Amino acid sequence: MTTSETQLQTYYTLWLIVTITVWTSIILVSLFWNYNSVHKQSVELASNVAQAYIYRDIALRNWGASHGGVYVPRSEHIKPNPLLSHIPDRDVITPSGRKLTLINPVHILTQVMNEYNELPVPKGRVTAFPEVLLNPQQNMPDQWELKALDAFKKGAFSKKEVIEINNIPHLRLMIPLFIKTECLLCHSNQSYKEGDLSGALGVTVPMTPYIKAKNESLNYIYFSYGVLWIIGIFSLTYFFYQARLHTQEQKRTQKELLQLNRELANLSFKDALTDIANRRSFDNALNREWKQARRNQTSLSLLMIDVDFFKIYNDCFGHQQGDDCLRSIAQTLAEVVKRPKDIVARYGGEEFVLLLPETELQDAIQLAEECRKRVLALNIPFELSEISNAVTISLGVCTTIPKRGDEPVLLLKAADRALYNAKKMGRNRVESDRTVY
Repeated sequence: MTTSETQLQTYYTLWLIVTITVWTSIILVSLFWNYNSVHKQSVELASNVAQAYIYRDIALRNWGASHGGVYVPRSEHIKPNPLLSHIPDRDVITPSGRKLTLINPVHILTQVMNEYNELPVPKGRVTAFPEVLLNPQQNMPDQWELKALDAFKKGAFSKKEVIEINNIPHLRLMIPLFIKTECLLCHSNQSYKEGDLSGALGVTVPMTPYIKAKNESLNYIYFSYGVLWIIGIFSLTYFFYQARLHTQEQKRTQKELLQLNRELANLSFKDALTDIANRRSFDNALNREWKQARRNQTSLSLLMIDVDFFKIYNDCFGHQQGDDCLRSIAQTLAEVVKRPKDIVARYGGEEFVLLLPETELQDAIQLAEECRKRVLALNIPFELSEISNAVTISLGVCTTIPKRGDEPVLLLKAADRALYNAKKMGRNRVESDRTVY
């Protein structure tokens, strides 16, 4: 794996971790919100039930108070209330001889609550501060109720709390009871006046069914959020995996395109037959080295080479052998030059050029002579040649130090004149032109 691929993989891995973290945080926040919502709903449901029982008990108390109490038959469980002895008609006998006694609203409510307490329903209760209770044995407040009564004394309108009773959660709701005009009949001997706090009415609701319903809802929510989280994780992982593959494919394609462009560039500057620089590459190099030599005032030499009688050779031996001949000569010329900045190029047809930066005329002539000898040493058979039994070359050499205003064409023309003179003087030789030196 390359460095860029490793960096790319690290980049996408980090982003995947970040997005998974964000996604997980969103799921957890939403889950926490839903958990609280379900918990509040369960408490609210229990509160609504408790309020319904409270309103029922208030209605019953108000009904009893509005009638000044109720006469009921005396029995083993219902005896005259000594706290109501100040009421003249507390006990009456019907014409049929039945003995009745008056019970106050709180007594009515207490009896109803006692009956309901035997049933599997929320438990109601009436209580007050111990010092004012009419029936301390039945209505003595517990610690929680005492705290509620203290809160009502300070102005609280209600008290609600979920507490554990025998290790089972219960919702307890309690509201204050205030003295009304019709209440003074029973409480006239207790120094109460209208509007005073007389006690409290409460109800206790077991939370077990509501907790069960809450847990069922939470289990569904946990399952739904778990599935949603897993789907999100898989989706994010798949998305980043595809994105990484796409990016890798893009980079691979770009790399291939760059490689192809390099190859195309090389092809555009290389001669397809001889695998040396072509005319286009030579022209660019000549312009570049010309400017360099003019700027630094250094010598620039050019060798122009022509294969002697190549047309006859090509016609005689065929194009395939002619191409082989040109390839051999090009390879030999390329082996002669030693410096990286020297340029060997096919100028066109059977013509070649050598561009030699920072090379004096005499050195260029020596190099040209070596080229001629090396080509002759190839001993490529050519019996139809007018000057030798092997293929030979003619070379024109020119050297100049470019001046301001001079153009590279001057060097080309001078080298071409020298080549023309070499051919004119019998070929297989080196001639130089000193007109621009």
